[in-house]
Amino acid sequence: MMKITKPGFQRRAQCFLTGCLIAWAVCELESRSQIVVLTLNEPYEQVRKQSRSSLPAADAHNAILLPVTRPTQFRLADSQYGFSTPRGRWLSIFPQYGRVRSVNWIPQVGGMALDETIAFVMKLQDELRRKGWLQILSASDPPVVDSPEVRELIRRDQWHTTYWQAGERYQVSIQVNRFFRNADGAERRYEVHLSLNKPFMKDKTLHEGAISPVAPHPGMVTVKYWSGDTEKTYATDFPDSFLFQSFDWNGLSLERKFADWCVPVMEIEITSLDKDGNRVDPSRASSLTTSLYGPGHRFLRYSRPIPQMESSTWPVIDEDAIRELLLPPEEVLQSDPASSASVLSD
Repeated sequence: MMKITKPGFQRRAQCFLTGCLIAWAVCELESRSQIVVLTLNEPYEQVRKQSRSSLPAADAHNAILLPVTRPTQFRLADSQYGFSTPRGRWLSIFPQYGRVRSVNWIPQVGGMALDETIAFVMKLQDELRRKGWLQILSASDPPVVDSPEVRELIRRDQWHTTYWQAGERYQVSIQVNRFFRNADGAERRYEVHLSLNKPFMKDKTLHEGAISPVAPHPGMVTVKYWSGDTEKTYATDFPDSFLFQSFDWNGLSLERKFADWCVPVMEIEITSLDKDGNRVDPSRASSLTTSLYGPGHRFLRYSRPIPQMESSTWPVIDEDAIRELLLPPEEVLQSDPASSASVLSD
């Protein structure tokens, strides 16, 4: 005897399955759209409002650690140094007096194979470099590269933490750890831990005010004339080759596009001297010298003095003409105290 299924039951079953699929799709879409957007020292409640995330409300019971409960993307909302990371399984904000003090997070949902881990970190490092971040302490803690030595150190759980700094605003640490959920006998998997803080690690091998080679000039240059008068002018008034002192990690001066770090010229002091070494008006001077300074009035270099000329042929020089005497780095004769070695000294 043939069994007859009621059409109403089939329709209810189809509706039930369709509803389950829709609910699953909505949950998955909501999970993938989770994102935390912030800057340091921002009010925590403002971060909650501008983010789509599961960040909890701050109260007396969780005032030290504020973690998300769903996988979340991260974005540093800074117009100059901002960057983002993909959805990760863990992120926690550490507040102080109601503001964001630091952030720790893991920018992936599960463990990654070694090849994938190295590619992930190298891509993140490239993004930081493009945004103007400068790696510090590279002599002892170099960046991740795809080499047999780095791979072996990561396999042994001996890879160090690397530190990246964005001016005086931020410092990011990158650490590679073994994924703790590895099953016995399974391929080793790894995860990346990131931490965002105010700068606290110092690199004494770098000149004060050192920035990434791709970072822009801060914007203004102060020019001090022989009379003591000063003028602020835009950095765009000078050639790019003149605005930066660029070095590799060994302190060797080289072109900015090949450099590991550089120091922007922030001050220019123009000195006009007579034949006895006294400061005089440029129209009566025997030589003109420009002294260049970086951030914090740290001396960088002298430019080449203008050769002594006979008074009968010495032109009348005004302040606009003096600008034309500012020579690019390849025309610079460095004095003893302004040698490349002194640039690296405290």
